[in-house]
Formats: sequence, structure tokens, C-alpha cells
Amino acid sequence: KAAIHSLEIGHRLVNIGDTIHGQVILSQNLFHTRRIRLNDKNRDFALSFSSLAYSEQQPKIRYRLFPYQKNWITTDKEEKVAYHNLKAGLYNFEVQVLYPNGFISGLSQLEIEILPHWSETWWFRLLLLLLFLLFFLFVLHRLRLKQQRLRHELQLQHEVFAAQVERDKEKQMRM
Repeated sequence: KAAIHSLEIGHRLVNIGDTIHGQVILSQNLFHTRRIRLNDKNRDFALSFSSLAYSEQQPKIRYRLFPYQKNWITTDKEEKVAYHNLKAGLYNFEVQVLYPNGFISGLSQLEIEILPHWSETWWFRLLLLLLFLLFFLFVLHRLRLKQQRLRHELQLQHEVFAAQVERDKEKQMRM
């Protein structure tokens, strides 16, 4: 079987209880951890893994970060793999040992959840939508007020004009 034995964030080895960018990532040994959550500042990380098999013929190891990597990557020795700037989401890091006789070991997995930046969250997008809607309603309200004011001005101008016409008629009748 293969073992995922270390995690690095920002080229710094993460130990149990370490706080990195305001987040405690490991509460127990990585070998016994099935899931980690990384905030948006910790989305650049590296994982180290190796085969636990001891034999004369060195087995190969294959790994992938699913669904980021659909295909397996095979290596001849223990490996350290780094991932940078992954999108928010749920990933499975999977490792298997490929023995020379064709036997494939059980799957070692680490579920990795990368949390979104606050600007990528649904509530932020909803807030933007609401702000846009409020702005649109505000502009619409202002346009309606302007229209009402123009109608009122036109009505007043018409009334003044009608009053002047009446006054002119009265003057002509008096003459």
C-alpha cells in the first residue's frame, strides 16, 4: 500500500496543530487523516507519498488529484507533488502501488476541500445581484420622478399659457 505522509503549504511542512494563514489544518497525523479543508489562502500545497512495500524489485506508484487530473501519473520512486492555485471545490488525492508482478495495491485517498474566496461565494454573488437590483430600481425611481416633474412643468406652462390667452382675450374685449 502507499502512504501519504506529509503536507506542505507555501513550501512549509505542516505539523499537527500548526496554524497557517489563520487555519489549523491537521488535528492528527496525515496518515490517519481522511479529509482536510483548506481555506482560499492555502490552495497552494504539496503532498509527499511513498510505497510501504519492501521488496527487492522496486514497485511503481501512481497518483492523481481527481477530478483535477483524470489520468494517473506513474513514478518509479517516492514522490512529492505540488498543486498551485486550484479552484475551490472537492478533490480526491489518490495513490496506488503497482507491483512488478502486475498486482495493484488498495487505494490510499485523501479528500481535500478547498474553500472559496469570499468573493467566489454564493452569498457574495447574491449580494452583488441585490445591489445591482437596488441600483436599477433607484435609477428607475429617479427617472420616474424626473418624468413626473417634467409633466408637472408642462402642465404649469400650459396653464400659464392658457391664462395668458384668457387675459389677452379679456383685454381685446375691453378695447
